[in-house]
Amino acid sequence: MIILIRNLDRATDRIQLHALLRKFGKVVSLDLVMDEETGRSKGFAFAEFKSTKEAMMAIHELNGMQVGANELRVKKAAASSVKKGKAANQPEEGEEEPQRPTFRPRGGSRSGPRSGPRPGPRKRR
Repeated sequence: MIILIRNLDRATDRIQLHALLRKFGKVVSLDLVMDEETGRSKGFAFAEFKSTKEAMMAIHELNGMQVGANELRVKKAAASSVKKGKAANQPEEGEEEPQRPTFRPRGGSRSGPRSGPRPGPRKRR
Protein backbone atom coordinates (compact mmCIF):
# COMPACT_ATOMS: atom_id res chain seq x y z
CA MET A 1 0.00 0.00 0.00
CA ILE A 2 1.26 3.47 -0.88
CA ILE A 3 0.78 6.46 1.41
CA LEU A 4 1.09 10.17 0.77
CA ILE A 5 2.97 12.29 3.31
CA ARG A 6 2.29 16.03 2.99
CA ASN A 7 3.40 19.18 4.77
CA LEU A 8 6.99 18.00 5.20
CA ASP A 9 9.59 20.56 6.18
CA ARG A 10 11.42 21.59 2.99
CA ALA A 11 14.73 20.76 4.66
CA THR A 12 13.71 17.12 5.19
CA ASP A 13 15.85 14.70 3.20
CA ARG A 14 15.22 11.13 2.09
CA ILE A 15 17.37 9.61 4.84
CA GLN A 16 15.50 11.44 7.62
CA LEU A 17 12.14 10.49 6.14
CA HIS A 18 13.13 6.84 5.74
CA ALA A 19 14.29 6.72 9.37
CA LEU A 20 10.88 8.05 10.46
CA LEU A 21 8.94 5.58 8.31
CA ARG A 22 10.86 2.37 9.00
CA LYS A 23 9.56 2.38 12.58
CA PHE A 24 6.24 1.19 11.16
CA GLY A 25 7.48 -1.61 8.93
CA LYS A 26 9.29 -2.50 5.73
CA VAL A 27 9.45 0.48 3.36
CA VAL A 28 9.47 -0.98 -0.16
CA SER A 29 9.93 2.37 -1.93
CA LEU A 30 10.19 6.02 -0.99
CA ASP A 31 9.82 8.95 -3.36
CA LEU A 32 10.53 12.36 -1.83
CA VAL A 33 9.37 14.79 -4.52
CA MET A 34 12.08 17.32 -5.30
CA ASP A 35 12.03 20.68 -7.06
CA GLU A 36 14.23 20.32 -10.13
CA GLU A 37 15.30 23.98 -10.09
CA THR A 38 16.30 24.28 -6.44
CA GLY A 39 17.08 20.65 -5.60
CA ARG A 40 15.05 20.97 -2.40
CA SER A 41 12.03 19.00 -1.24
CA LYS A 42 8.61 20.15 -2.45
CA GLY A 43 7.18 19.16 0.94
CA PHE A 44 5.54 15.85 0.08
CA ALA A 45 6.47 12.22 -0.51
CA PHE A 46 5.07 8.81 -1.43
CA ALA A 47 6.03 5.73 0.57
CA GLU A 48 5.12 2.14 -0.18
CA PHE A 49 4.96 -0.37 2.66
CA LYS A 50 5.20 -4.13 2.30
CA SER A 51 1.84 -4.68 3.96
CA THR A 52 -1.41 -2.76 4.26
CA LYS A 53 -1.30 -3.20 8.04
CA GLU A 54 2.08 -1.43 8.26
CA ALA A 55 0.87 1.38 5.99
CA MET A 56 -2.31 1.89 8.02
CA MET A 57 -0.29 2.01 11.25
CA ALA A 58 2.02 4.65 9.71
CA ILE A 59 -1.00 6.72 8.60
CA HIS A 60 -2.56 6.50 12.06
CA GLU A 61 0.64 7.41 13.92
CA LEU A 62 2.08 10.04 11.58
CA ASN A 63 -1.05 12.01 10.63
CA GLY A 64 -1.01 15.12 12.79
CA MET A 65 2.48 14.42 14.17
CA GLN A 66 4.65 17.50 14.66
CA VAL A 67 7.93 17.08 12.76
CA GLY A 68 10.13 20.15 12.93
CA ALA A 69 7.92 23.20 12.50
CA ASN A 70 5.25 21.35 10.51
CA GLU A 71 2.32 19.10 11.35
CA LEU A 72 2.29 16.15 8.92
CA ARG A 73 -0.79 15.19 6.92
CA VAL A 74 -0.71 11.54 5.95
CA LYS A 75 -3.24 9.44 4.05
CA LYS A 76 -3.56 6.60 1.58
CA ALA A 77 -2.33 7.78 -1.81
CA ALA A 78 -4.94 8.04 -4.54
CA ALA A 79 -4.26 5.79 -7.52
CA SER A 80 -4.18 8.82 -9.84
CA SER A 81 -1.49 10.50 -7.71
CA VAL A 82 0.66 7.40 -7.72
CA LYS A 83 0.43 7.04 -11.51
CA LYS A 84 1.38 10.71 -12.02
CA GLY A 85 4.35 10.39 -9.70
CA LYS A 86 5.64 7.26 -11.43
CA ALA A 87 5.08 8.70 -14.89
CA ALA A 88 7.09 11.78 -13.99
CA ASN A 89 9.99 9.83 -12.52
CA GLN A 90 10.33 6.45 -14.19
CA PRO A 91 8.36 3.88 -16.14
CA GLU A 92 6.87 0.89 -14.38
CA GLU A 93 8.50 -2.48 -14.87
CA GLY A 94 7.98 -3.74 -18.40
CA GLU A 95 7.15 -0.27 -19.77
CA GLU A 96 9.30 1.74 -22.14
CA GLU A 97 10.73 5.15 -21.33
CA PRO A 98 8.35 7.90 -22.45
CA GLN A 99 9.59 9.68 -25.56
CA ARG A 100 10.30 13.39 -25.36
CA PRO A 101 8.07 15.43 -27.62
CA THR A 102 9.74 16.78 -30.72
CA PHE A 103 9.89 20.51 -31.29
CA ARG A 104 7.56 21.93 -33.90
CA PRO A 105 7.66 25.66 -34.61
CA ARG A 106 4.36 27.49 -34.24
CA GLY A 107 2.54 29.09 -37.13
CA GLY A 108 2.83 26.28 -39.62
CA SER A 109 1.39 22.91 -40.23
CA ARG A 110 3.24 19.64 -39.99
CA SER A 111 4.22 20.03 -43.63
CA GLY A 112 5.81 23.44 -43.06
CA PRO A 113 4.90 27.11 -43.15
CA ARG A 114 1.81 28.37 -44.94
CA SER A 115 2.05 29.07 -48.62
CA GLY A 116 -0.06 31.22 -50.87
CA PRO A 117 -1.53 34.67 -50.38
CA ARG A 118 -2.35 35.81 -46.89
CA PRO A 119 -5.61 37.60 -46.19
CA GLY A 120 -5.36 41.34 -45.90
CA PRO A 121 -6.26 43.36 -42.79
CA ARG A 122 -9.89 43.37 -41.69
CA LYS A 123 -11.96 46.41 -42.44
CA ARG A 124 -13.43 48.27 -39.49
CA ARG A 125 -17.05 49.31 -39.51
